[in-house]
Amino acid sequence: MFSYTLPFTQPEFYVWTICIGFNIAMLISFVFKGVESKIVSELFKANALNENSAVALSSLDVWGLPIAKLLLRDNSTLRKAVLSVKTEKEPDAKSKLNFDTALFYINEEKIDRANALKKSSTRWYLLPIFCALSIGLAIGLTYVIPIFINW
Repeated sequence: MFSYTLPFTQPEFYVWTICIGFNIAMLISFVFKGVESKIVSELFKANALNENSAVALSSLDVWGLPIAKLLLRDNSTLRKAVLSVKTEKEPDAKSKLNFDTALFYINEEKIDRANALKKSSTRWYLLPIFCALSIGLAIGLTYVIPIFINW
């Protein structure tokens, strides 16, 4: 009689799922950290250090604009160093921030935090190293360890 076991009942399925999830999470983390660092460095380049010199997000040379909007949400790490100027189209503090019209600047009181964010850019060469290590670990757990257990 034909016998088939479902893949999610095998330990290998969980090992490879964790490996893939770890690699995806690591990639997202690297991208977010890179965009965060780029926003702060572009604001420093534009000399946006007070409300009078604030610049629009679209005028900055940031390649991850949707990610930048996510990183600039209220109570985020980046938002504690980067503030926005309220415009006429944003009448009260409760209204949602309009990223098309909002102007951003680095808070002078939090310039140390902004410098730390700027310097914390990701080291992209580490991404393939970590991916290779996690895949190597998954291969070891899937194929090598069972050989030693059955030996």
